[in-house]
Amino acid sequence: MEFVEVTWRDAWADDDNFATVHGLTLTHKPMQVKTRGWLILNNEVGVSIANEQSKDVDDGSEVYRGRTFIPHAMVDSVVPYKLVKPRKPRPPT
Repeated sequence: MEFVEVTWRDAWADDDNFATVHGLTLTHKPMQVKTRGWLILNNEVGVSIANEQSKDVDDGSEVYRGRTFIPHAMVDSVVPYKLVKPRKPRPPT
């Protein structure tokens, strides 16, 4: 399973009580979001990723938790995200 970063545009809500038309025109746009996770599906419907991957203890099948679905029309990009192991500390010299 591939680990990816999805860049997408999301709706948002404002909790301010009052706003001017000028203020609204400055923020009248979707918010760009970056979400990382294990890529489950990427097709014409959308992208499904999960933040946890595991194995079922009974049959060994892959299972996922923390799934996010993003409709295809909201997706800007899906790119592989390289996971690296932390470096071991250098011994003192």
